Amino acid sequence: MSVIGSAQLGGALLGRWFAFGWILAPWASWALLALSVGYLVASMLAEHYRREGVRLWLYQSTWGNANKWSDSDADRVAELRALNEALFAPSLKLTPVVRTEFDISRTSSQFSPGTRVETLQGYWVQLALPAAIGGEKVTISQSAMGGFWASSDSFAERPATELSRELPEAATYVEGDALRVWQAWLSAD
Repeated sequence: MSVIGSAQLGGALLGRWFAFGWILAPWASWALLALSVGYLVASMLAEHYRREGVRLWLYQSTWGNANKWSDSDADRVAELRALNEALFAPSLKLTPVVRTEFDISRTSSQFSPGTRVETLQGYWVQLALPAAIGGEKVTISQSAMGGFWASSDSFAERPATELSRELPEAATYVEGDALRVWQAWLSAD
């Protein structure tokens, strides 16, 4: 697509000195259409066959097409280990916190809100650990150590965009909670 687009742009720029009629030529439009459809189909196939986590395990298991493991005891142990790794993998979420202000110093009209200025304040880091891996050792970086245990539902929601100077009280978990969420603030500094 970029080759055809570059040829058309080059022809348009050189059109001042040379006659060039490929800008709206039917073959160029059809070529761009065919390449666009091909790119769309290729990206859909790539997304369909991209496998990770449980989807990859199902593809590699005895139920899937790859059939990576046989019926031996060692392969069954390896298959179960791969399933546990897929199910009990921690998840990490990084949410930026941006402060938006309007600069009215350069506006010529009193009715203009001014120029929008966004300032990055920092990030909320959320690490979701499955409750089934309780008792295991987890190491986090020094910058994320100053956090707190948040409620299990907080991983699905967006953290507060206002930065409070005091960290909230640590959450208490009940037996049925599937996740333990560690939440920390990382300053933009």
